[in-house]
Amino acid sequence: MWKIAMALGWVPKSASRDAAYEHLNRRVPDACKLDLHVLLVEHGKAYKNDVGWLRSAVREQLESGGTRWLESLETAGGVKAIADSHFRAKSLSGGVCGG
Repeated sequence: MWKIAMALGWVPKSASRDAAYEHLNRRVPDACKLDLHVLLVEHGKAYKNDVGWLRSAVREQLESGGTRWLESLETAGGVKAIADSHFRAKSLSGGVCGG
């Protein structure tokens, strides 16, 4: 999550892992901390911390308020369905946490 947050510009480039944690902990709403953490960890594992797609989606959302990237995911069952499917597959194959 630390590498992805840095690549997305959510934390300063010079932030240590602990500094990034503190920075994000103050800014991410409590209600979504766990879900965001799990999704970013899984994204990092699946895509080797590549943030190209995430960066364009975040940029589009911030610049235009557009949700075209989200709508394209809805045809595949939505972000939650995709994440749940990936989580189930990883769990059945030995665990999400690298087990």
